[in-house]
Amino acid sequence: MVDFRPFRAVRYSEAAGPLDDLICPPYDVISPAAERDLLDRS
Repeated sequence: MVDFRPFRAVRYSEAAGPLDDLICPPYDVISPAAERDLLDRS
């Protein structure tokens, strides 16, 4: 029998900063220029 267990959800908080600075698109749609930009911001 499967044993389901709860987990704490991760929620966005405005205190963390702008959402655009916290996430990125899927790896297979990132152009080389966008990849460099994301790496510079991380």
